[in-house]
Amino acid sequence: MRFLLFTFLGLMALQMRSVAYGETLQLIYEHRPPYQINKGNGIVEGVLAGRVAKALDKANIEAKWIIHPSQRQMETIKKGNLHACALGWFKKPEREVFAKFSDVIYQDHPQIIIRRALDTHEIEHTTLEGFFGDPRYTLGVKSGYSYGAFVDDLLVKQTPVVMKTSTNIEGMIKMLLGKRFDYIISTPEEFMGLSSSLGAAMNGTVINELSDAPSGNKRYLMCSKKVSDDLISRFNEALALLH
Repeated sequence: MRFLLFTFLGLMALQMRSVAYGETLQLIYEHRPPYQINKGNGIVEGVLAGRVAKALDKANIEAKWIIHPSQRQMETIKKGNLHACALGWFKKPEREVFAKFSDVIYQDHPQIIIRRALDTHEIEHTTLEGFFGDPRYTLGVKSGYSYGAFVDDLLVKQTPVVMKTSTNIEGMIKMLLGKRFDYIISTPEEFMGLSSSLGAAMNGTVINELSDAPSGNKRYLMCSKKVSDDLISRFNEALALLH
């Protein structure tokens, strides 16, 4: 009888734990090598996605990976009616008003410029401030996207010539090579990922390291207010145990 009682209480505890943790977490992301790579059939790999998947597994958090463009990710988190987190976003004060953030998942290397290789003889700038201050060249940026505090502030301060697009980074490279704009801001990690995913097309590009680029941006899970503090805490604890 005592054994049956303990078994019943154990099952009840598991059920209560399941209820407390809520429904399956929707983990929304955009295909963006090398950070998150959609392999098909629900399999997602990458520098960020791999660490997140390991932490979720270690924390016993059930999650479903859902691919959405960045603007839709932001809308989902802002609405706050889904049990969802968006992968790899920067933490900014204005975002903390409507979202919760995990601990740091990954910190980028300092940002770089990607430009067309054939323009090598034309562009002599070694700083982002120099690029932004030169009206001969157009910067390609993703609509509604943050490039981190340093770049965002400099964009406002210097108002360079800008062309906005809603396409992903691979599409932006194609636009760059098609001379829709002259340069984009990226990271060394992303450049290597693009070299792998786009292959020979990347032979038409080169990079500029920037002497004024600060330490790389930190990336987080950005979660809706519906995601419990307990779940985020469990994720953070598991993340801290990863090597």
